[in-house]
Amino acid sequence: MPTAETTNIRLMHGDCVEGMRGMTAESVDVVVTSPPYNLGIDYASYDDRSPREEYLAWSGEWVAEVKRVLKEDGSFFLNVGATPADPFLPHELALQIRDLLELQNTFHW
Repeated sequence: MPTAETTNIRLMHGDCVEGMRGMTAESVDVVVTSPPYNLGIDYASYDDRSPREEYLAWSGEWVAEVKRVLKEDGSFFLNVGATPADPFLPHELALQIRDLLELQNTFHW
């Protein structure tokens, strides 16, 4: 008969980069995220209109922290968006982080 396993979930509220900097390296099994897309979406408390290079640099910063905290056999799921007026942003983001992570699958819908 299988034994029961305990699942530990820790939710944190705050700036993602600062929060991850306080975490132990290789301590996370899975990261699922849908960061701001930088497409001019009207969020209540976030300006979604950063200059392109600034947004990509910030993305590289938080993805580097994801890589640091993610276990070697961990999984990272990134949801990004585009608009007909800016269809290349997700591709530019993928190029920004390609030296940090290995792309395994891409889903489009």
